[in-house]
Amino acid sequence: MKRLTSTIASLFLFVVLLSSCGEIKEEITLNSDGNGSYRMSADMIPMMRTMMYSFAKMSAEEGTDSLEIMAEVEEKLWKDFPDEIDSVLNIANRLDEEIKNNPDKMALLESTTMFMRGGKSKGYMHTGLEFDFANSEEFNQLMDLVQEGQQKDKQANMLGKSETEIKVTPKLFYRKTTQVSELDSDKLPPNMSGMMDEMKVITVLKFERKIKKVEVQGYTVIEKTDNQVTLDYDLSHRLNKGDFTEIKVQLK
Repeated sequence: MKRLTSTIASLFLFVVLLSSCGEIKEEITLNSDGNGSYRMSADMIPMMRTMMYSFAKMSAEEGTDSLEIMAEVEEKLWKDFPDEIDSVLNIANRLDEEIKNNPDKMALLESTTMFMRGGKSKGYMHTGLEFDFANSEEFNQLMDLVQEGQQKDKQANMLGKSETEIKVTPKLFYRKTTQVSELDSDKLPPNMSGMMDEMKVITVLKFERKIKKVEVQGYTVIEKTDNQVTLDYDLSHRLNKGDFTEIKVQLK
């Protein structure tokens, strides 16, 4: 069984692969006393729909109406999904004994879960991971573990290696992610390299304190209120060595 950091890093990659025809969404909530939550998710349905439609179109008889093909795809797409699902798996249950016997690392993972939520009646199937943190130090430590895992896990490095600098205090959120090695398209699943041109990352930052100033590099500010800012960027634009994204939010 994989080590702790490798497991979490692979989960991040899994979410990226799910969203190869759509978007990744991460939500970070920070309260005034330093606690908060982190969630990263993607809807697997757009990717499945696109792939199923491509195969169906190739095998359809010449002249078949595209709307007819899409209707058939939609029926097959949801055939094996329940009307509604809300499933959660505690990551700590998947770790080996070495990690389970490490109190510090286990403490960080007690509230870390994988989830699958949505269903046929919802029209989506969100899959991802989430965790709560008691203070900014815990948040920084867990992000460091993810970073360590990305450097060691071969699967997690399919998109190239990156390094992330994070600083979270009661009045500041700062994150800079730099690409230190380029994406190797030969290691990606078939056709994924082209799909990544449409992949977006949406970052939603929610604060209990009011926002004083927002500075970004590589991101676009979609929406900003007194306590929340929503950003996005194209993942494919940050896969060349030396490219980076940066967020700096100062709070009152």
